[in-house]
Amino acid sequence: MSKSIVTAMLSQNSQYVDGMGKVIPADIQGNPSKIADMVGASFQVERRPVFFKNPDGTYSKAPGRDVLVRPDTIFSALQTDLADFDLKIAYGTAIKGGSLITVCAELPSEYDIIVGKNDLMKSFLVVSMDYNSKHKSRASKGLIRTVSGATLSTSIDESTVPEIMKNIKAQIKDEAQTFKLLFDTEMPNKDITKYFSNVLDVDPADIGKVKAGSKLVSTKTENILKAITQSYVNAPGADLAKGTVWGALQAVAYYATHLKTVRDTTGSGTETARAASNLNGDANRLKVRALDLALSYATRPSKVKQREAA
Repeated sequence: MSKSIVTAMLSQNSQYVDGMGKVIPADIQGNPSKIADMVGASFQVERRPVFFKNPDGTYSKAPGRDVLVRPDTIFSALQTDLADFDLKIAYGTAIKGGSLITVCAELPSEYDIIVGKNDLMKSFLVVSMDYNSKHKSRASKGLIRTVSGATLSTSIDESTVPEIMKNIKAQIKDEAQTFKLLFDTEMPNKDITKYFSNVLDVDPADIGKVKAGSKLVSTKTENILKAITQSYVNAPGADLAKGTVWGALQAVAYYATHLKTVRDTTGSGTETARAASNLNGDANRLKVRALDLALSYATRPSKVKQREAA
């Protein structure tokens, strides 16, 4: 990845990419132990007793039997999943006090998507594993807009890395077509205001109104609308897609990725909390809603007819 792209992606803290977690230096990307140390998820190997279940439902210690527990093997397992496709852990974060490990791997440039003339979207894999879960790792594909460092939805489902990679070319093709549709669909300012309001589940007609002594739209929500509107006008890459559904979507993505307030409920730090929110939390859900509404706007019968006429 070029230096300019890296610079654009690193926002609040030079060690973090807001939507993906901590940057893993290239020289340790193949070393799960050092990655665990870097993201604060390294633990001592523990020796634990083995128990067996008695007929009455109680448990008894198995004499002379114990087991070594190595929590850091999760990074080893995740790296193994990626290594089968010549991928390495490029970003990582330890969420929920270290019980949930999430890593990201950049995909080769053949999986890039260019929207319009030069709005580059880089593809990456997100792989997650929970220390408290008996399930195998879960994976999904995500996208990051290189000019702004804003990520689109990266919701982690029950897919595996091989399943994602098997279908990735078809998924890239679908995404490219969808983004072209959003880029080609004009959105006038009055509709952009409605779109931002709808994303926040607000009736734009209620903004600034007071009923029974209370504002119909809270000051907090008004400030969020202002921040998204400012992102539409001034955020990095805003000039690439102004007046289009794609530009409106990216304004929400930028706000959700970089500006949205996050709560650090586990004491892991603001950067980790922001990564968690973007990967599978409130910020990600906001992006999902924004994309759904953008698609709904772009595929309205009146818009389709206008495009066909053009």
